[in-house]
Amino acid sequence: ALESELAALPRPADEGHLTQGRITAAVTWGFICKVLPAQASPSDYPALDRLSSDAEQLPVFRAAALGPGRYPVKA
Repeated sequence: ALESELAALPRPADEGHLTQGRITAAVTWGFICKVLPAQASPSDYPALDRLSSDAEQLPVFRAAALGPGRYPVKA
């Protein structure tokens, strides 16, 4: 159901086109693909994978990317 709903939506051009649901889906899918790649098949969920990839290109996502040293923590 999620895959078909995402496939019908336009691709997000900027963060203003992201709803909480789309942000949650994009972040969750991106995390699963990075942490459990053997259990995540982008070809099985192309619309979800496209949403995640598109979102990760937005400045707001790049500013808080997953990975060591990517998100500065101030003590």
